[in-house]
Formats: sequence, structure tokens, C-alpha cells
Amino acid sequence: MSRRALAFLAAIALVQGLAYSLVVPLWQAPDEPGHFEYARLMSDLGRVPATSDVSLPLQREIISSLAQADFWRFTRQQELVSLPASFADDPFLRRAGRQVGRQPFAYYIIPALGFRLTSDVNVQARLARYYSVVLSALTVVAAGWMAREIFAADLLLAVGVPMTLALAPMFAYAGSAVNNDSLANLASALTWLALAVVFRRDASRGRIALVVMAALLAFASKRTTLFLAPTLVAAIPLYLWAQGWRPARRTRVAFALVGIFVCVLAAGLMLWPGDRAAAWRVRPTGGMALLSQDAATSGSRVILLRDDSASIRLRAEQVLGASGLRQRSAVFSAAVRTASGQATACVGLGDERIRSESCTVAGPVWQRIAVTHSVAADTVLLYASAGVGSWDDAASRGVLAWDDLELTSGSGGVNLLVNPGAEARSSRLVDLADRAVRTSRLPPDMLRRLAEPASYDRPALARYGLYLLLTFAGFWGNFGWLQVPLKLVWYAVLALVCAVAALGWVRLAWRAVVWNAAEVTRDKATRAFLALLAIGVVAVLAQTFLPMIGREWQPQGRYLFPAMIPLVVCLLLGLGAWVPPRARHALLIAWLAALFLLNAVALVETIYPAFHPPLPGQRIF
Repeated sequence: MSRRALAFLAAIALVQGLAYSLVVPLWQAPDEPGHFEYARLMSDLGRVPATSDVSLPLQREIISSLAQADFWRFTRQQELVSLPASFADDPFLRRAGRQVGRQPFAYYIIPALGFRLTSDVNVQARLARYYSVVLSALTVVAAGWMAREIFAADLLLAVGVPMTLALAPMFAYAGSAVNNDSLANLASALTWLALAVVFRRDASRGRIALVVMAALLAFASKRTTLFLAPTLVAAIPLYLWAQGWRPARRTRVAFALVGIFVCVLAAGLMLWPGDRAAAWRVRPTGGMALLSQDAATSGSRVILLRDDSASIRLRAEQVLGASGLRQRSAVFSAAVRTASGQATACVGLGDERIRSESCTVAGPVWQRIAVTHSVAADTVLLYASAGVGSWDDAASRGVLAWDDLELTSGSGGVNLLVNPGAEARSSRLVDLADRAVRTSRLPPDMLRRLAEPASYDRPALARYGLYLLLTFAGFWGNFGWLQVPLKLVWYAVLALVCAVAALGWVRLAWRAVVWNAAEVTRDKATRAFLALLAIGVVAVLAQTFLPMIGREWQPQGRYLFPAMIPLVVCLLLGLGAWVPPRARHALLIAWLAALFLLNAVALVETIYPAFHPPLPGQRIF
């Protein structure tokens, strides 16, 4: 693909992005107010804002602009009697949440600098949108360059991949809004481009540095790019296989010794007991609860909780599966005392629906405190916690010792807690792992939810099916705040196309097994890169859909966009499996025509009437 062709791709992407940016009113893309607030705070403060940085005057400026743009009418909210004074005062904005403190900083740097050119919120928002459009156009160029490196001989992929990114309606829509998706998509595309150059040519230091820098930019853009981490790890053996590399005997011995060292180190950390209570973790900071040998009611150890923070409430917590406790009453109790003086001690028992709590003023003498909780019918996990102060009281401070914790259900029930007397010590490895999981901001207790049988009951499976359908719709076209969908017939057609592509992969696999033929290519570098693309697809699907298991969290189609290149390659290869080589040009023309039609449907039939309704008696086109 020539430079002129890349420039043509950039022009198409720019026109496409500008069309969506101008047709869609300000603030009518998911989380735009929150992303704009992040960039404005960075501009005003001259640094990366923290969660505690809240500017009510800025929020009122944004809310005033929202009102001018008919935000609440387009999002189908109740008509406002008066404008809210802050995001927290409006139910819709409160549910949407702020982006400050939740997102990496990289995307907001350029808008923050640009905002210093003007103080008008509407103009600033438009500038941020145009910045996103430029990033999306560069993403298409990166995809075209990548396709030229790997698929130069196959016009269906060399042209079809970048043109799909340029013409896919939802990709252009998300890439024309004030959000960090555009930089995440660009950085991911640059990572794939750098990997393609490495696989096609060689792994020089400069090219490896480009891969690392592109990946770091992706990780600094949005957490939806984290699927690149396992993909990059998989790239190493695939590249070595493509190069026909066979390690020398000394190299094999060195690898074996490193593997043995890692296993021994992990085993040592696992067997090395620390000064923490097994099964009891500290929230929200992470790590396991501290043990003490100070005068226990029974045994020799207690859980020691020291809360000297005025901004967060520390608690020792244990999570349990709730499958056998649904629609039953459970009682959580514990013995508590202070080291000296008095402090407010609270025990809590909660599920995904509701939380119960009981508090008392504890002194230096042991006393027992209990709370009763009715477990919801559809909950997956149950949380038993003991802390300083009530759930909403972060200012309470004190040092509390907890012992003989007990969770029962029904008369004569057994204690359901693990390590209830805090006698067992946690290993160093478990403590480090819990801190790492907390720092990485993975979905809470995801691994535990995946293992719970209640996560796979019939209502849960029905909910996952609905979420999959909504994610599919959001990938191809569901505009506004996911409230302006295409007509159902278009989703049906798109689903049919994707099903044909999936069956095409089955056909490719069948031929490869039965005829022992390389159906896609015989070039080892290309085959290795295709395998890496497939790993990227699996990784992004796992990253997107596993967090919904066991909880009511709906993934969005745009979370898949950082993997748009491998997804489109898989789609086009699957479709291409059904046509002979001489007909691939015709398939490409048909595919591009279908994308142009889908764009017309999105802009003319869906978006424009939704945000610019015709006057009575007036027709659009």
C-alpha cells in the first residue's frame, strides 16, 4: 500500500469522524462529561488530577453546557425543574460516575493544553472531539501500514482491514467523542504495527523498543488495552518459531535453571508464613489482616486492625460463596476490644443487594457484637467484615482487636468462616498477590465469582446472553448513551455475516486437518503473526466478558475496539474462506459497499433523526 493510499485512508477516516462529530450533539457519547472534566481539571491544576480534586464551579459550567445541548431530553431523563449544582446531585450523572481517578492520564494531556486557548466550555469540547478524530484517522493509517507489512499479497486484507476501521460506524462514532478510547485504539494499532514489522523483518533493538513504547502508551491510555500484556508475552515464542530458532544446549540449561529458580522462589513465598491472618484481607487498601499475639479470648492470636486515616475506613473482610445461603438469615458475630480507651466497632454482613451492620462502643474489655442479615435470592457472594466505625463513617479512628469471629445460619449451624479464630497465618505470596490484584483494579473477587456455582444458574446464564447481544449491538452501532440503536433487521444481517465468518474458520480448520494444508498462507512469519492475532482476539474477549460473570455488569462493544485489527482480520479471513482466490476482489468490493450502506443507515436513518427530529410534515431525504 503506497503513501498515497495511506493518505487516502486518513482522509476517509477524517471525513467520517468529522461527520459523526458534527451530527452528534455535544455530550451525547458515553461518559463525555466525565472525560471532559478530567481534561479541564488537568488544564486548570497543571497536573494529573486526583479523585479528591472536585471543582464545583467547573461542574456547574459543564452542567450549563449540558442543558444548552438538551442533554436530559436526549438521554430520556425526567425534565429538570432546576439545574443540579454538581454531578453528584443528578441521578444520571451520578450513575455515570467521574473519570478522574479511574482512568490513566495520557489521553487528556493534549486537550488540557488546548483548553488554555479558550475558556468557552462548548469550544473546548469541540476541540477535544476534533483531537479524537485525528487520533482515529491515525489509527486507520497504522492499520493500513500493518496490513501492508503482513498481507501485501492479499488485497482483501491489505485494503479490507484499514477500510473497515475507517468505515465501521460505531468505531468512527466512539472515535469522534471526548473520551480516551481514541488514544487507546491508536496505541493498540501502533503496537500491532510494530509487531508486524518485527515479524516480517527482524527483532532489532530499535523495533523492540517501538513495540515496548507503543504498548506502554496503550497501557497509559485505558485499561481496555491490558489484553496486550499476555499477547506480547505470546509474541516471543511465536517469533522464535517463525525464525526457526532452536536454542543451544547451554541456552536450554539456562532456561531450565531460571524456571527452577522461579518455582523455588514461589514455593518459598507460599510456605513462608507472614504476620497476617489467612483468609482475612484488609479493604480498601489490600493485603491480609495483621495478626497479633495480644491476649486472645481463645487460642494465641487475634486480628489487629489499626485505622488512623481520616479519609478511608479500614475493615478486615472475608468473602464467601452465597449459594447455600440464598433467602436465608445469617448471623455474623465477633469478640472485640480496644488496645486502650474507646473506639466504635462495627460488624457488617452484606451481599450485592443490601448490607446489614451493627455497631457498639468498644473498650479494653472483650465484648461480643453481632449482626443478622437476610441474604438476597440472587446473590453470588457474601461479605463478612469487621472495622472501625460504621460503613459511611470514614473519620472514625482506633485500634481494635478481633477474635472468635463466627458466621452461622439456622439453629446449631456450623461456623462458615475460614480461620475464624485468626490462628492460621497467611503466606507472603498470598499477601503479595492480594495487593497486586487490588492495585491492578481488576473486577472485585472475579476469580471467586468464576468458581461459584451460583454464577451459572439459569437466570445468570440468561443475563449473560442478553449482555452478549447488547455488546454485539454496541460493537456495530448503538449510539448516544447506548439509547439510539439501529433497526433490529440490521443487527440480524450483521449477526448472519459474523456467523458465516465463524463457519468459514471451521471450514479452514477442517481443510487444514483433513488435507494437511496451510489454507491461509504457507509463510511462517505470516502464520505466526496470524496466531498472535488469534491470541489477541481470545485475550480481548476474555478481558471483556469474564468480568460480567457472577455480577450485574454489562460490557460495552467499544471495549473491544483496541483489538479492532485482529477482530477484523479474523472476520475477513472467515468470509474469504467461502470464495475462491479469484473472487476475493469481488468479496472486497461487496464488503466495502456493505460498510458504506451501514454508514448511511447509521447517519441518515438512525443518528440524524434521533438528534435532529424533523418538523411536523417535514421529511428527511
